[in-house]
Amino acid sequence: MKDGQALLSHHLGDLDEAQSFEAFTRAIADHAALFDHRAEFVAVDLHPGYRATEAGRRMGLPVAEVQHHHAHLAACLGDALWPLGAGPVAGIVLDGTGLGSDGTIWGGELLLGSYREVLRVAHLAPAPLPGGEAAAREPWRNALVRLDAAGLGDLADRLFPDRPRETLRRAVAAGVNAPLSSLGGAALRCGRGLPRSGRGPAELRGRGRDAARGARGNRRALSVRGPRSHADVPGAGRGSGRGRAAGRDLGQLPPWPRPRVLRARARSWPRAGPRRWR
Repeated sequence: MKDGQALLSHHLGDLDEAQSFEAFTRAIADHAALFDHRAEFVAVDLHPGYRATEAGRRMGLPVAEVQHHHAHLAACLGDALWPLGAGPVAGIVLDGTGLGSDGTIWGGELLLGSYREVLRVAHLAPAPLPGGEAAAREPWRNALVRLDAAGLGDLADRLFPDRPRETLRRAVAAGVNAPLSSLGGAALRCGRGLPRSGRGPAELRGRGRDAARGARGNRRALSVRGPRSHADVPGAGRGSGRGRAAGRDLGQLPPWPRPRVLRARARSWPRAGPRRWR
């Protein structure tokens, strides 16, 4: 940051890989020279074992530690141009593992906070994280444990037929390398053959397309593009039930605009920031 402006680098990849870490250190030097910038302090992740944290501490500057999921919330506030003194907002952060302020491993959090401070209001129930950091690299592990805990072990068997499920279950039962964590977001990242950061969006997009193809024969069927309840139906009235009384059941609604139409309209909409709690 210089003169009140923050400059983001290009994407550098996984810093546990040698080439990515080399690019990381080179980018710091290049940006400092290009923008005539001399750092006065450095912000690092709260987790002491991250490569970026280790590199920041070696810079010989004052260090500010930032909790992983609080950083995600603050980044969303900055992206939405939320004013510094505008008060706290609520944020649901479903991400990979991050060391929490209480010393446990966080992952699926409901936070209430601002740029400066944050309160952990709620979180997913802790569950074993089989393999520790390996569960973040292989999201099926977390998904298996969550499904088992919900009594859906049969579904897990169908979803992951080629994975060593029983070996993992025995390790979890014995408490071998399975610390408790509220990790939840990684369970959505179960795509294969993709880098970790791209699995979630690719998997969800693929499943959404499959669902859309299946509903294409019935244009009036409820789909992922439609409203989620009668309260979302224009003219239905909040809690009044008028939509249903008028015979406009969700399964009989006209088709909603295609995604490309929505994207085109979105470009003309005013930018909206996070909503404040009242």
